[in-house]
Amino acid sequence: MRIQFGKYLGLVATVSLLAACQSQYHEGFSTSRTVYFDFGSSKLNHSGAATVREASDILIKNQTRFKMVRGDERISRPAMAYLSGHTDTVGSSNGNQRLSEERVTSVRKEMLANGSRSSAVSTKAYGKTQPVVPGEGKKEAKNRRVEIRIVQ
Repeated sequence: MRIQFGKYLGLVATVSLLAACQSQYHEGFSTSRTVYFDFGSSKLNHSGAATVREASDILIKNQTRFKMVRGDERISRPAMAYLSGHTDTVGSSNGNQRLSEERVTSVRKEMLANGSRSSAVSTKAYGKTQPVVPGEGKKEAKNRRVEIRIVQ
């Protein structure tokens, strides 16, 4: 009886120690959100603004997380937001490139207005080169987007 009881206590102690170690070790994370736009527009609608606010909250919450390496040695690893702007395939390449730039700028400005640090938000505009729904000349709403990827 004592041996089984001792094994049980040893198991509980081992599990508790393992849980404590895991809670101190932060591996990082990745999450994404997508903001959709009306045809030919870079203006955020109500739903888009809510999505940007949610992404901003995640970014702000994770800007000062730490990853424990060993003992008391820690490496700071702030979260970063990578914004990629896209358009549908209707119109010229130059016009769509400009529109995708306006869209990522719109989302970036909203994230900064929500309290995100400028240095934590990076943008890239792709125009009509990376459609989710392929097809030249398609007025596809899913292609008119800014993807927000937050990584740490």
